[in-house]
Amino acid sequence: MNERISLHNARELWRTNAMPLAETTSDELQASWRAYTAELVADGMLSPLQHAHAPAHNDPMPPTGPRYDPLSGDKAHILHRLLHTIRCEFVPFSQSRRAGEKQPSLNWLARVDFRDRNVLTTDYSQGSAHAPAYTRFSEHSDGRRDAYATNLRIAAECETGKDSLTREKITPPAASDILHSLLLDASVIDYATFEQWASEYGYNTDSRAAERIYRDCLEIALKLRATLGEPLMRDLRDLLAND
Repeated sequence: MNERISLHNARELWRTNAMPLAETTSDELQASWRAYTAELVADGMLSPLQHAHAPAHNDPMPPTGPRYDPLSGDKAHILHRLLHTIRCEFVPFSQSRRAGEKQPSLNWLARVDFRDRNVLTTDYSQGSAHAPAYTRFSEHSDGRRDAYATNLRIAAECETGKDSLTREKITPPAASDILHSLLLDASVIDYATFEQWASEYGYNTDSRAAERIYRDCLEIALKLRATLGEPLMRDLRDLLAND
């Protein structure tokens, strides 16, 4: 399978390789652009959702993302059009579902809306490596990382939702990350029984905690399927899995 490209790069290819050179109407140019993106889908270079939600040939394209996620602009554009919004409310670590765990984490209450209709509201967690202090760590006078001071700052950030240095609110997780996680959870519906799912993901089939996780994932799956439908869920998995 070819590597996926962004819509911005797809239009540059179209302009170079396929854009009609003779006098052409805007409608004919748009038809050429649409046909070209369809060919890129067939070649595995664009996803069906990129083709379906590509802006017109003469409209601004979503920006190409950074090297580690070049499709981030396309994902944000598509999810905004499809889901309207995913809103996040910060939850202090001490009040989260992970309260009591040894390592602090950033926790959010995420509300997923589809065409102005609420699909679900769910908890979403990020590991402590997402806290600003993890990368902008404290140092000893000789330049070595001060693990104790850094861990205190990380714990404070996970409790307050604010950068320990700037006091600005920590940026919520990207909508694409949240939805990708939910779609992975929703794959539980592909397994006929709890036992099959637990075996696949390494859970003990006698564990009540594992059964609770299974039921939570199944609830997410049913809500997403009831609102989005299986074909759209499949296309979203395809888009978001290509990081």
